[in-house]
Amino acid sequence: MGKKRTKKKQIKAVTDRLAEQVQAENDEQLEEKVIVRESISTALNEDYENVAAEDEGLKEEAEEVAAEAPQRPNKFYLVFAIFIIVMSIVGIVSTVQFGIRTVNEIANQTSLKNEIALFLYPVVTVDPPAFKTTKEIPATVVVESAIWRIILTGNNSNYEKLYNTYMYVPAVDVEFSIKTLYGSEAVIQHQTVGSASTAFTYNEDTNTYLVPISPRYTAYSPVVTEISNVGELYTVTVEYMPPAALAMEGIKLDNSAAKTMEYTLSKSRNSMTVHSAKNATQYGDTYEY
Repeated sequence: MGKKRTKKKQIKAVTDRLAEQVQAENDEQLEEKVIVRESISTALNEDYENVAAEDEGLKEEAEEVAAEAPQRPNKFYLVFAIFIIVMSIVGIVSTVQFGIRTVNEIANQTSLKNEIALFLYPVVTVDPPAFKTTKEIPATVVVESAIWRIILTGNNSNYEKLYNTYMYVPAVDVEFSIKTLYGSEAVIQHQTVGSASTAFTYNEDTNTYLVPISPRYTAYSPVVTEISNVGELYTVTVEYMPPAALAMEGIKLDNSAAKTMEYTLSKSRNSMTVHSAKNATQYGDTYEY
């Protein structure tokens, strides 16, 4: 009985020692975990403090850069601004100049004067006598001015050529040119016209005119100085300038007008028609036909 009690005490003692060892190990492990946890927490806190400090430093640096930026303007933007200012000034000057030219052209009717002068050029170069209606115009003037219109303003490339000096102009083209200048009331009589130096020879058999391709000069060229109109009816003052060299170089031209005529004509959007002509000065003689 006594042996059993002794044995139980021994077993309990061993068990207690084992329990104490286990508890001690558990305490050590718990302490190690606490230490590790504290180390991690400390590291995280240090990293957070470092990051926060870096962020604060970057923020301060950005504020310093922003504060200094206005004191150091970008050269590109400065150059660009100067360029915009210069172009604006150029644009304003160009607009003003264009406006002045437009106003002057409107006031002087430059384009209209040039258009009418070109239309009257074939008539002026023949120098017709004064007439109240186109029926009064001599037939020779009608034909000759119509041929001059073909020479000066027409397309001659399709006409048959002779020695590259003359061209054959069909009478039907001359008739069309007559109606373009004078309307349908002008008298048409096909015949040889012109002068010894510039003759337009009519061939009745072929119904064509033999015409110089490049006449040396015209007797007169027109300069329109004044224009007035009532609706589509225009009255224009035309100065006759002699001579108008067409193919001769080195000729010194007289800048004063030989005579002045006043023409009336009708003008629509796409066409013009001569109606009458009268002397506007007391000097200069018209050609006698």
